[in-house]
Amino acid sequence: MSIQKKVVSAILFASIIFLATSLLVTYYHVKDVMTNVTGSQFAEVARKTADRVDSNLKEEITTFQYLASNKTFVNGVKRGERVPLEGYLKYYLSFKEEKNKHLGLYVVNKEGRIIASGGLVSNYYNPDQTAENWWKVTYGNGKGQVYVSNIYFDKLRRARAFDIGIPVLDPETGMVVGGIRSIMNIDLFFSFIRDMGFGMTGHGMLVDSNGTPLICPLLPLAEHYLNQPLIKLFTKKKNGWAVAENDAHGGKNSIVGFHELEYINSFGHDSLGGYKWYTFVRQDPKETFAPLNHLMVKVLLFDSGIVLIISLIGLFLARKMLLKPVSIIHSGMDQISRGDINYKIKIHTGDELESLANGFNKMSDSLNEFYSNLEEKIKERTVELEKTKNYLESILKYSTDMIITTDLHGSIVTFNEGAERMLGYKSHEVIGTIMADYYYNKEDRDKIVGIIECTDMITNFETQLRRKDGNIIDINLSLSLLKDEKGKIIGTVGISKDVTRLKSAQQQLKEYSQQLESMVKQRTLELEESRSHLEAMLSGIADGIIFTNQENKITFI
Repeated sequence: MSIQKKVVSAILFASIIFLATSLLVTYYHVKDVMTNVTGSQFAEVARKTADRVDSNLKEEITTFQYLASNKTFVNGVKRGERVPLEGYLKYYLSFKEEKNKHLGLYVVNKEGRIIASGGLVSNYYNPDQTAENWWKVTYGNGKGQVYVSNIYFDKLRRARAFDIGIPVLDPETGMVVGGIRSIMNIDLFFSFIRDMGFGMTGHGMLVDSNGTPLICPLLPLAEHYLNQPLIKLFTKKKNGWAVAENDAHGGKNSIVGFHELEYINSFGHDSLGGYKWYTFVRQDPKETFAPLNHLMVKVLLFDSGIVLIISLIGLFLARKMLLKPVSIIHSGMDQISRGDINYKIKIHTGDELESLANGFNKMSDSLNEFYSNLEEKIKERTVELEKTKNYLESILKYSTDMIITTDLHGSIVTFNEGAERMLGYKSHEVIGTIMADYYYNKEDRDKIVGIIECTDMITNFETQLRRKDGNIIDINLSLSLLKDEKGKIIGTVGISKDVTRLKSAQQQLKEYSQQLESMVKQRTLELEESRSHLEAMLSGIADGIIFTNQENKITFI
């Protein structure tokens, strides 16, 4: 790759890195700000929704508590007077909005039997409410307690509903004398939750602490269920916002807001089926961050334009200040490489490039001086190499030893006259053949290979070779590896001496030594026998006999 391409590539690479880094920093910073702002907004929406739900329910309960505290109404309950009681209920239901939100409204006495219905109670309802959960909690062993039920499905009216139970207390004794049961249509009572959607997927929900959606305007209630991490988030933090890994609507890493219904949840464990209610606000993260994505596209286009301009300016300056002087130096090097070693590179940039050009000019001067003496040095070196070659050839030709070289595959490369005399072959007959085939013993061949692989050299190794005429000769072998100037193994060289006669003489000497040793042993035995015989004979003579040697020392008595 040319230096111009490298410079262009470097500028583009740096520009891309800058662009990517700026986009990432911008994206994550804006996303973080947007997440915090959106989360705060969702938390505020959830709070306001919770306040409105609490307010609506509180208004409903307060209305019936006011009715239950009316002295005339209390006396009517105590006496079981149906007509005046229904008058109160019908008046309340005369307002269309209240009538639509109520599925049932009736009054029971302290025995739990219905005494007034307000015109909404069907004949299918059991007039005895003592077994109903609402009455058990509302009656509260005679002390009375406000009750709000969990949501259930009213089969008679084919609607989802929940109960509100208000105790009617005797102002004199403070004991329960009856109760009011209000059956609310939850979808109409909390219809504002369904109408509070924003965008395409943004909406609010009413959920309980068991993870059951109570109201959801986007999906059927049976199609989704809050997962445990979301439930733990609600029950632990109660109010605020967070980023949920799964928002129960298919959204991943969604921003969600939530808020506890403090008023409704204050009724205790007996209400709401033992659970607590929360408002929940979410939006599909793709829609939430759609403005961010549009912004990033605009930022990308804007930054890309800036990067392009900076790249063009950088390329112009690099071309003028760097590439042009480099091109001049390159042209000068071409001139020098063509043999014009007197060529001078002329640039005046006042930087490292000018120093480089001056260095090339000095190199040109040095080359010019070097070439003036190079031819003479080559001649001298050629003569030295020729002498060395002749010397080596003389050694190979006139040496009485057998000198053989092989390549890496074991094939014979050189075969001197000494080898021809010892083995009876001419060099052209063996060049290219495998040296291992001439060894008489296969064990020696394997041993030689093993030793040379471990030590790179063998000295005074005695083995046997087969001559051309079939005779076997004994040799003393010295073998070493051949290496080139870089130390790479290129073959082996072996120098051998014929020791057949020496081995034969050694064998004859050994045999003669063995014969001489045998004769000495035989003669020694004969002398021992003579001595023993003589000693026995002398021992039988009665006269005393003494033998002395030349030094007059006694040797026998």
